[in-house]
Amino acid sequence: MIKSPYIVFRADGGAELGIGHIMRCLTLADQVCCMGFKILFICSPLESTIQRLIIDKGFELRVIEGDNGTDSKQCINILKGYVTKLLIVDHYSLDNLWEKELKVVVDELMVIDDLANRYHDCDYLVDSAYGRSEIDYEKLVSKTCKLLLSTDYTILRPEFRAMRSLALNKRVNTFSIKRVLINFGGTDTLNLSIPTIELLKRTGFMGNIDVLISSACKNLISLTSVCSSLSDVMLHVDSTNVAELMLNSDLAIGSLGTSTWERCCLGLPCISVVVADNQSNIAIQLDKYGAIEYTSVKKFEDSIVSYIKSFDTEKWRLLSDKSFTLCDGDGVERIMNAVFSSKDDSNRTTLKPISIEDEELLLSWQTEEGNRKFSRVSKSPSQVEHHAWFKESLKNTSRRMWVVLYKGIKCGYVRLDDLGKSEEVSVLISKKFQGLGVAFNAISILKRLSLYNDIDAEVSEENIASSYLFKRLEFSKLSPTQYRWAKS
Repeated sequence: MIKSPYIVFRADGGAELGIGHIMRCLTLADQVCCMGFKILFICSPLESTIQRLIIDKGFELRVIEGDNGTDSKQCINILKGYVTKLLIVDHYSLDNLWEKELKVVVDELMVIDDLANRYHDCDYLVDSAYGRSEIDYEKLVSKTCKLLLSTDYTILRPEFRAMRSLALNKRVNTFSIKRVLINFGGTDTLNLSIPTIELLKRTGFMGNIDVLISSACKNLISLTSVCSSLSDVMLHVDSTNVAELMLNSDLAIGSLGTSTWERCCLGLPCISVVVADNQSNIAIQLDKYGAIEYTSVKKFEDSIVSYIKSFDTEKWRLLSDKSFTLCDGDGVERIMNAVFSSKDDSNRTTLKPISIEDEELLLSWQTEEGNRKFSRVSKSPSQVEHHAWFKESLKNTSRRMWVVLYKGIKCGYVRLDDLGKSEEVSVLISKKFQGLGVAFNAISILKRLSLYNDIDAEVSEENIASSYLFKRLEFSKLSPTQYRWAKS
């Protein structure tokens, strides 16, 4: 049995399928990895460029045969060797039958969907489609399934949220189109990037053009040739600065995949082209709302020429303003809070893996008067002693530590020490935040992060408050000073 707790992703990608499923799973993986989990991807055969997206991040990858008939059995055989806290499925071809089989070998299961066209057997369902509501899934999931719906739960990388304030300021001060971003998905399956470049040139557009593409694109050679022949056209392959490119652009021309919400977060107006059947509904809705300039593959030539030649600043600004209202970039945080935070206070108490920058802050909590009264060592450490302990703790592979945040403010820390078959919990909350239920919520989150679903706690007989705390947390009293929680 592999000791570490895992979050497992089941998703596929390729030249025809695109890389959207893989990319949004990688975004979630980055977040849960920071919480102390190991990450495993289970995929059908992938092109080498897509495999590298996973492996280069240090995540594990297991490849199964591309056969839906045996998909579940292959996945079960793999997962028998893992402690899987959560299985996240982002795959249009898998439904409740597959999920029911997999639930036997995982603690919990989450589905990422945007079609609402099949039954699911899962604990959480994320569908960030614009306008999605519980009615759409009323007959497709059980009553116990937690639904995380509409654009509040859009899965975007953190850099988009970080650049949102810069984008708000930039759009207000934009009065002409100086830079265009072309982005028809990672693989550009309909090969629309080259015709779009040619169209822009025919309109007399004199600004700069950026083209976003993945190395998995089948037309990469011809696209590279065209872009390299034009001094004002820059090709970006497997770019890691997509948010920056969108921030610096004044107009996008592209398809309606995940990039739609990236553009909305940064208020970037877009001439949007439907390149797949599952994009039609969202295109119609966003066009009706006034957040995109909607066109089809047949009409996109006329649409681009018309828009560029008769640019209307007020119309452009309206598109930008409407886009901003659709997505704020906090979707991943909302998903993480819904899944991993305390059920009683999920929006207030969160955990963040401790880092070297937290050393002094942790010492300040340790030295607050009375805060170590019931600790094994009641005397507060000196700065030298604390530095040595903190340095060793960061190296200790059997110790996991998190900073506790209350409403986003750092207010304490929690720790799990591996004892072999269980883990021992330690908690320290700043005096300023005691009495707010922070310790209760923080340890409730740790139950989800535990390696063995068993947590021990040592509590002084004189510490009445902590004794009461662990009883509320459903820890059983084993002795006058020993408590244990075991998942039922």
